[in-house]
Amino acid sequence: MIYVATQRPAWPILAGVAFVIAGLLAWRFTSHVPRRVNSWLNPFSDYDANYQIIQAQFGYAWGGLFGRGWGQGSPWLTPMNESDFIAASLAEEIGIVGMMAMVMLYGFIVARGMKTALICPDGFGKLLAGGLAFTFALQVFSIIGGITRLLPLTGLTTPFMSQGGSSLIANWMIIGILLVISHRARMPQRATATPQELMTPCPVDGGDCEMNGPLRKVSIFHLTADGGITGEHHLVGRRQVGGHAQGDPRNVRVRDAEFNTNRGAILVGNDAIAMSSPASGKFPWQRTFPRARCTRR
Repeated sequence: MIYVATQRPAWPILAGVAFVIAGLLAWRFTSHVPRRVNSWLNPFSDYDANYQIIQAQFGYAWGGLFGRGWGQGSPWLTPMNESDFIAASLAEEIGIVGMMAMVMLYGFIVARGMKTALICPDGFGKLLAGGLAFTFALQVFSIIGGITRLLPLTGLTTPFMSQGGSSLIANWMIIGILLVISHRARMPQRATATPQELMTPCPVDGGDCEMNGPLRKVSIFHLTADGGITGEHHLVGRRQVGGHAQGDPRNVRVRDAEFNTNRGAILVGNDAIAMSSPASGKFPWQRTFPRARCTRR
């Protein structure tokens, strides 16, 4: 927001350099940052240490492009499926296409927030609306990008989806404040402006305000990030669906699918049942071997 208020490109450049330096220092002097980066770049190298992100990848792969359907997935196999990894849990049921639609809905909310900032006639409203919209966008980009391995994973909630009362209240407060600013910006100018603002008014459409240029650039950055997440979902679909993540023997979902498939029975002499699939229990067609007394040689 300092960049929006001052219109000086040096501020985001300085922030980017500081972020890189801080990241290198964290890599050098902390233990958890290298683990996060390793789980981002090569999660399958250590199955036990990266179990959470691996199960999320399995969920994405098992859901495929269009998902398994509501209630037909196995989200409980992914740790923290109700909070940090709820996006992966939903992707298993609504698929890559459904998740792309969800990201587009988030993008629509942020775009309307930036539009509110552009049309707001006063500087404080512009900064407030733009800052809240960008905060919302950064939250979505960080958590969904981390789950899809677009960037290292960080522990944030997915707005309006993840478990957590404080997160839900905070996000609804953001939406409420944006609605108030939008309503005020669309009211007649003389009903809302102070005497000083009436002397030097800013057009209601915000076309001549100095902060509109940086706000438009921030909006373009947001749209680029939104497109990056959407593109990453497409790459996830191409990389994993039908790939090693879907057929990996460590993917418990493969076993569950086998146990949910009716394969009939195998009979031996005297019509004795050697293998059957009775419909019972959690897995309705789990195979049983009544005469399983074979020895391996």
